[in-house]
Amino acid sequence: MKTMSLILSVVLVIAAFITNTTAESPLLRASSFFLGITAAFAATSKLITGIKNGG
Repeated sequence: MKTMSLILSVVLVIAAFITNTTAESPLLRASSFFLGITAAFAATSKLITGIKNGG
């Protein structure tokens, strides 16, 4: 379950990055950037929690 959510977060970051570089609308670009930041933060905090809990 932890690995699945981590993979999902990474996929979200990649998708947000691709959308950010290809989007023409500034609103879409801003929202995808925010989504990418949020997903990256969630993945990092899950990773830290996993390490603290011993895997």
